[in-house]
Amino acid sequence: MMFNVMFVVLCLLCAALYYLQNKGGASSGGMPTTSDFKKFQRSYLIVYVCAVCADWLQGPYVYALCKFELVALYLLSQL
Repeated sequence: MMFNVMFVVLCLLCAALYYLQNKGGASSGGMPTTSDFKKFQRSYLIVYVCAVCADWLQGPYVYALCKFELVALYLLSQL
């Protein structure tokens, strides 16, 4: 129950901050919106998503390897 309440509160806070940041429109001097910046942003996000997915896929194998090598559970949880 507490998780749900905190989740809703944080979602509302994020929505409010997003609204306050963007209420002035595109001409308020916010993020640059040139085509070069958009191209850089897309290429950066593609590489970032690939790196995060690779790390996510690696997790179970690291756990199995450490368990096989009899690493203490408290050390394994810190990985």
